Amino acid sequence: ALDIGAEQTEKFTARQLSKSVTIGSTDYNYGLFNEDGDVIAISEDGTSYRILDAAVSESTLNENTNLNDAIDFADPVISGSVTAVAGTDGGSGYTVDLTATATVSEDVQLDVGEYTVVDDTHDDIDSGFGLVDAEGNVVAVSDDGATWTDINTGDTVLTLSTQLAADNEINVVEKGIDVSTAEAADTAITTIQSALDTVSSERSKLGALQNRLDHTIANLSVAAENLSAAESRIRDVDMASEMMEFTKNQILSQAGTAMLAQANLKPQTILQLLA
Repeated sequence: ALDIGAEQTEKFTARQLSKSVTIGSTDYNYGLFNEDGDVIAISEDGTSYRILDAAVSESTLNENTNLNDAIDFADPVISGSVTAVAGTDGGSGYTVDLTATATVSEDVQLDVGEYTVVDDTHDDIDSGFGLVDAEGNVVAVSDDGATWTDINTGDTVLTLSTQLAADNEINVVEKGIDVSTAEAADTAITTIQSALDTVSSERSKLGALQNRLDHTIANLSVAAENLSAAESRIRDVDMASEMMEFTKNQILSQAGTAMLAQANLKPQTILQLLA
């Protein structure tokens, strides 16, 4: 719990309570949990929290729990820190100034940038709310302001622990990596390892393609060399030698033709003698 009267920073995780807790006449549905898992503050809507007088387990919350000063956030939060700064003694207790910093979303699949929530009056929105980027384009829609889906693919790109209303702003500063807890760090390591494996796989594929390309280039080089050699032989041919070879082949062809003609005349000569 926060010690009122002494400066102290309490890290927290905000999430929905497993059951609604009624204190006085108000139902509280959200809680800030410290690093030990105890509840340090509760809220109706996820933005305005009432500090408990002591950190308690969720199961021991009851209508007699004492509530102290409020903490107000501009947006619903899921994690962050609360700093209590010692103030002045006002006679009935300390006046406490509270400041808070927190992230606004989890499971972010949006590009880094600033986004604004708009209602269904926007032309491109068929759902209750839309998420508009800095250029005015609707990138995601939501019916309840908590679960947001890509306007083109329908995939979930953003999940909030509480609902957002129109004119709320979201600033995405990084994607996918959270090392605030051991479990988140393990998840981050798994994500990074998966990315490295993907890079290695793609590099292997590119390496195989490069080897095939190198082999093809080598084959083309050999073919080009052979073609160049053939062209050189054609250009450098000895015309005198070739003409002599041509004449020899022509004489042999003519002699063969004459011999064949003489052979064809012999049967006619024999028939004339017999007649």
